[in-house]
Amino acid sequence: MSTEQPLTTVGDTDVNQPATENQTAADNSTTQTEAPSGDASANMPEVASANTPDVSQPRDDEEEPRPAGEDFGQLLDQFEQEQSTLQEGEVVRGTVVGITERGVVIDFGYKSEGIVNQNEFMENGHITVKRGDEVDVLVKNMETGEGFPVLSRADAVRLRAWDDLEKAFNDGTPIKGRVIDRIKGGVRVDVDGIAAFLPGSQVDIRPIRNLDSLRGALAQGGARRS
Repeated sequence: MSTEQPLTTVGDTDVNQPATENQTAADNSTTQTEAPSGDASANMPEVASANTPDVSQPRDDEEEPRPAGEDFGQLLDQFEQEQSTLQEGEVVRGTVVGITERGVVIDFGYKSEGIVNQNEFMENGHITVKRGDEVDVLVKNMETGEGFPVLSRADAVRLRAWDDLEKAFNDGTPIKGRVIDRIKGGVRVDVDGIAAFLPGSQVDIRPIRNLDSLRGALAQGGARRS
């Protein structure tokens, strides 16, 4: 009886034969892996992204921040210059911000509000202005012992009326007023706070015997120097 073991073959290869030298070397090359030494990232090249901005340098369209004290100093200088331009006797425009027992409180761009006597805004027992109204006032006194400037609405109206009268005289345009009293030779007419004289002979094309009847009536005529 034979004692030989049967062969198991795959193709022409005998699996029972010892591995050849080349096969052994090939197996060793596939099973052995070289271990990395040190930090792997150290050997990687650095790559800069084109989309990443460089925050270390300021952009051309950005303004460098200024100290807060510099802005405050500029505002203070501007405020002082504006205050220095206001003078007594000047007509300015202001806004009504309150009505008190002292008078009408006006904000006219100064460091403190000014006061106008209530009587200057009174008509038929009622004050004719309210908060938010803009009015022209004349600066009478910038500094008072009470701590607020004194303003005048009536003086501002009269001063502006003088300018209007001067312009009407030069241009030859008519003016309007209201008869307030009878005086010798004619009547007194109020033209925006300015008292003007209207001769009785020029009140109407027809003679008027009773000039007192014209009190409160509106009058219109040309301006001329007396």
